This record gives sequence, structure tokens and C-alpha cells, in this order.
Amino acid sequence: MRKKYLILVIFSVLNCAFGILTQGFGNDSNESLALILGNVDLYHPNNVISMIRWLAPQLILLSFYGNILEEQLLKNATVIFTRTNKKNMTLVKVFSELLGKVILFFGMNVLIIWVFNFLFQNKIVLNSETVIAMLRLIFYSYFVILVVNSFSLFSKAVHGLYFTLVTQIGLIYLLSFSVSGTIDKLNINPITITLISIPEINQFFALGYSILLIFGAMIGIGLLFKKKELF
Repeated sequence: MRKKYLILVIFSVLNCAFGILTQGFGNDSNESLALILGNVDLYHPNNVISMIRWLAPQLILLSFYGNILEEQLLKNATVIFTRTNKKNMTLVKVFSELLGKVILFFGMNVLIIWVFNFLFQNKIVLNSETVIAMLRLIFYSYFVILVVNSFSLFSKAVHGLYFTLVTQIGLIYLLSFSVSGTIDKLNINPITITLISIPEINQFFALGYSILLIFGAMIGIGLLFKKKELF
């Protein structure tokens, strides 16, 4: 467990440092947060470095937590599918555990970004914009992890990983077509939730949209979970 957290810390430090080298600090820590964690080059979607840098936090999270539901099924299959209460508690445990780990990861990243800003004498800001930006990043990543975990109920979690990566890359290309004009403030492309560097996007719509997607994923997992016990 300690080794896993150490890897996440090292990754976060290196990812933030690389983001600063390639994107700069911006005017304050909020802009640093947007440039490092909530930005992808929509004008040049073929920019592999930009794409990998944006996907990297998701990949590290998914590598550790993308199969938690699958692990629970393998460990407690007999008990889970013979006791309704146990089944429900397993889902609640997985949902809460995943959310806690995602919050911890992004909270750590924000602290690291603040440290870098402090060391280089850039302005550190903590306001409602910071909170909303963090929530958008947390909720979007949480949704992606739920989707990947849901695949373990009818296939393998690794298939969910491939599916989400291909889908997200496709959505980035789709969104890039809108860049020539103005991006709709109420754009329903899920990618806009996490692109906090784009000021045109309505942040409250993005936040509400992410919550809706999360509930949809939870309901889908619940239905798949119930169906699985019939086989």
C-alpha cells in the first residue's frame, strides 16, 4: 500500500514539473492547475505529447484502481451473490473507496502545484474557482474509473480501459472541430468537464453534468451487478 502511494506521489511531482516546463505557470496557482491538469491542445489534436500529458493522471489512477470491483468479486463472490445486503454494501464500499482515492490524488496534486508556485514566487490562490476546478477534475476522473470498473461485471476491466481511452481520444478530436468557432457554454461533450483551461465552458453546467454522468454510471453498475447474480 505504501509503495502504491509513493508511486502516486512521485508521478504527481514529475507530472506537475513536466506540465510547468511545457505549459508554464500562468498568472497564479489556479491557472497553473488549469494548464497542468485541465488542458489539452485542441488546436492540434495530433499533438501526442499534449494528449499523453492530459491522459497520464487518468492512466496512473486506472492502473491502480481500475479493477477494484473485479477484485471484490473474485475475493467475495460466494458471499456477495448469496446475500442481498452484502451485495449492496460491496457496491457502496467500492463507490466510496474509489471516490476517496480520487479526491486524495487530486488534493495531493493541488498541493504540489502550490509548492511549485511558492518556490517560484508565483501567486497562490484558493477561492471558489479553485474548488469548482478541483471538483470537475475529481468527478470526471471518478466517472471514468467507474466506467472501467463496470466492465469487470461482464468482461474484463482492461477492456474498459481500452474503451475509455479510445472514446476519449475520439471525443477530443470531435471537440477540436468546435475550436475554429466558439465552444458552446453548454457543450455536452464529456471532455469539456475536465478542460478547466477553457473559460468559455459554463463551469456550473460542467459540474452538474459530471454529477449526472456519475449517477448514471452508478445506476448502470447496480443493474449489471444485479443481473450478474442471475447467471
